[in-house]
Formats: sequence, C-alpha cells, structure tokens
Amino acid sequence: MTIHLRRRRAEPLKKGLPWKRLLLSAAALTVAGCVLFAYRAALRWDALEVQAVGVRGKLVQLSRSDLEEAAAAAAAGNFFTVDVNAVRHAVEALPWVRTVTVRKIWPNRIDIELEEQVAFARWNDDALLNPDGQVFFADFDGDLPAFVGPDGTEADVLRHYRRFRDALTPLKRTPKEVRLSERGAWRLVLDDGLTVELGRSEPLERLARFVTLYRNVAMPAVDGYVDLRYPNGFALRVKETVQDAAPNRKGKRP
Repeated sequence: MTIHLRRRRAEPLKKGLPWKRLLLSAAALTVAGCVLFAYRAALRWDALEVQAVGVRGKLVQLSRSDLEEAAAAAAAGNFFTVDVNAVRHAVEALPWVRTVTVRKIWPNRIDIELEEQVAFARWNDDALLNPDGQVFFADFDGDLPAFVGPDGTEADVLRHYRRFRDALTPLKRTPKEVRLSERGAWRLVLDDGLTVELGRSEPLERLARFVTLYRNVAMPAVDGYVDLRYPNGFALRVKETVQDAAPNRKGKRP
C-alpha cells in the first residue's frame, strides 16, 4: 500500500503593521489635542472678553445707557462663553422693549437690535396698549384714550374704538374713553365730556344713526348724556335754559 503525502502550499507572509492607519490616527489625535488646547486658551484670553455693546433701533422712551448697562451686566465672559439668550432676557425685562435680537460680533462685541413699544391707549388703568392691541406695562404721562374691558378683549376694544372714531368724524368729536362691560355693553365718553350709552346690540349702527340725526335735525343742548339703547330712538339729558332755571313767583323752580 502506497501512501502519497501532499505538501501544503506555504501561505504568503503578511505584510507589516498598518503604519498608514496608525499615522492617520495619531495625526487626528494631535489635531484634536491642539484644538482643545486652543479652545481652552481662548476661554482665558482677555482679548476676547466682551468690551463693547452696540445698540440699533429708534429709541424714544428708552435710553441707550440703560440698555447698555442691562446688556453688559448679563454679558459676563468672552466671545465664546457669553450667553446671548441671557443678554436678550435682560434687555426684554426693561419697560418699553417690544422685540430684541442679540448677536455676537467677533472678537469682543455684542450687537443689540430692538424695537420699542408704542403707546396707543391706556388699558384698565394699570397698563398700556400698543397699536396692535398688545398689552404692556410702562410709565407714561402723555394724553391717551382710555380703554376698559375684560381681559382678552383688548383687540376687540381697539377695533371698535377705531370704528367709533371714524363714525364721529362728521361731528368733529373723538372718543376719549371706551368701556366694554362684562355683559358686552358699550359706553363712550367723548372729548367734549358727552357720555354715550350704546348697549350690546349693534353699537356702530346706533352711533351712526345718532350722528346723522345730530347733524341734520335741530337738537337741544345736551347735558352730558345720551342713551342710544332704544330700538326706535334715543334719550338725552337736556341742559336747562335761563328761563327754565328762573324761579317762579313763589320762589320755587317749576
């Protein structure tokens, strides 16, 4: 019996270690280390500390110094560490600020762009209303119409004020006070002191009818009060004339 032995082919020797891969890994670690070192150094670099605060926007009620002071107090740190949201919140906390945008400007500057509120009317004695019907709180000594109404009706009261004002244009009068009750009834006080009761139903139509009659019909002098809540007319308080006010022979008013 003959046994044949077959020799196995020798496997080729593996090449050396993957030097290229090792070199790339080492280079990546080196770069990462350099970046980390540079970042940590930058955090401590005095040249990047915030040194200036710029303010853009039309300022009427706010002072530039107050804005810069509020922003600087919240802008502690340098270009990398300062929190722009903290700066924005600090500026928004000031009265009269409507919108704020804060940006970092390389290498050591904060830029603030803002829009001021505009007071259009007083709201419920303790707040102000802007032309868009938004409530804000600030001190204001100027002359403004007064709006009174339930919370959440600000935009509705503003919209009716504008319509009431337009309806009164032929009489050269304007509302200085607009009140909306909890039950939905409207009352106006005009700039000449006249109080106008409009009620809940169709206040604009009622006011328009009164204006038309007042312009085209001889009306007695009104003593500060008109009630338009009647379906087919209105009631008014008439001023006493000299003759009406004179005492009679018995010394009494008629």
